[in-house]
Amino acid sequence: MSAGPLRRAIAVLGMLALAPVLLQLAMGTLTPEDAALRGLVIGVTVLLLGRLAQRVLVLLVRRFERRRPDDEPLGQGATGHEGGAAS
Repeated sequence: MSAGPLRRAIAVLGMLALAPVLLQLAMGTLTPEDAALRGLVIGVTVLLLGRLAQRVLVLLVRRFERRRPDDEPLGQGATGHEGGAAS
């Protein structure tokens, strides 16, 4: 099973966001219950951001798929004949 680049990037960002919680837990400045709560909040936030980013990218791709270079109107660059000089 392969994950796409967007999922991998979001997973890496989520793991980096958990690093401060791990350090505080290791140093003893954070109780295990508080660390679990912060981890849950970070996990839910990462999931929501991942879904939002996926939807935004899908919408952008669909928007650019509709715009093709072949759909360019005649008045914007395509003159109907080559050369440009009158013969």
